[in-house]
Amino acid sequence: MQSNMPDSIGDKITTWQQSFGRNNLPWQQNITPYRVWVSEIMLQQTQVATVIPYYNRFMSSFPTVDALAKAQEATVIEHWAGLGYYQRARNLHKTSQIIHSDYQSVFPKKPESRIQLPGIGKSTAHAILSICHDAPYPILDGNVKRVLSRYYGIQAAVDNTETIKQLWHLASEAMPQQNCRRYTQGIMDLGATICHKKPQCPSCPLQDSCVAFQQNIQTQIPVKKPKNKKRKEDLYCLCYFHNGKLLMQQRDNNGIWPKLWCPPIEKALTSITPHRTVIRLPSYKHILTHIEMTIHPVIVLTSPDHHWPPGKWLDESQALTIGIPTAIKKLIRNQSLFQSAKNHLSGREIPATAL
Repeated sequence: MQSNMPDSIGDKITTWQQSFGRNNLPWQQNITPYRVWVSEIMLQQTQVATVIPYYNRFMSSFPTVDALAKAQEATVIEHWAGLGYYQRARNLHKTSQIIHSDYQSVFPKKPESRIQLPGIGKSTAHAILSICHDAPYPILDGNVKRVLSRYYGIQAAVDNTETIKQLWHLASEAMPQQNCRRYTQGIMDLGATICHKKPQCPSCPLQDSCVAFQQNIQTQIPVKKPKNKKRKEDLYCLCYFHNGKLLMQQRDNNGIWPKLWCPPIEKALTSITPHRTVIRLPSYKHILTHIEMTIHPVIVLTSPDHHWPPGKWLDESQALTIGIPTAIKKLIRNQSLFQSAKNHLSGREIPATAL
């Protein structure tokens, strides 16, 4: 390393970010607490490339905290469809309403007040303060945990309570008192683009003093507790068609895919009454955080006097535009559901009087 390179981890990251970091992300333009907050929530458990189109659409529909507060929850969920972890969207909506009603649409300045809001933890509250106000509040998201764990050679499980306390202490010590916005963005950028699962150590500004690199254990850190085994679940997706349109139902707040639209979902075909026949389409896998689902799509044929389940009849473009989970989008797009139905149901449409 050149002798004029900065010495502290904070200075190294700040200098690196200016030349090599991400400086043209949508939420970095016209920085406000609201815009940064929405980006931070979307970026939880989700990569930047995935978030950007969702963020732009979200901001177009809800440009201010007031606009979000006045929106219907179902509309907010529709804009979130496909991002997963839907509790994030519900908390975002709840918090916007609290800020609108209790804080006159202005984010509370104290981090303690922000942490009390639904869905805002310490790291998110600090990120808003650091990025919006250039204030020295450290963050500790997944990227930062990985960078600090490797830099300091922490081999204890990163999700242990004591390790989290240690990492918060180290994050505080590393946080510079100036250029806080650039440092915060820099350590996130470093974790996302260089110090990721397969670290690119030759490009890292921390390489010369990184304990994990010196000991050649960077791919073994961070250490995590063994994950609980995902439970396996079979779901039968009952696809009713009429005049080229698919029956869709909005799910309730409980279980998977809250408030999103799907064809009727059952856990077994035994629930289908005897007068129905079904055409099975190829099954496929879809993985959620704790569930490994096998989805079995079936086109349901009924007699003319059948009573339809409640719901909406949608054509393909409508079904893809309304808020639907990624698993159902896969079915419609990847498995050509509407074309399959057209092929199988040709000449067998139920007359309108059956509705």
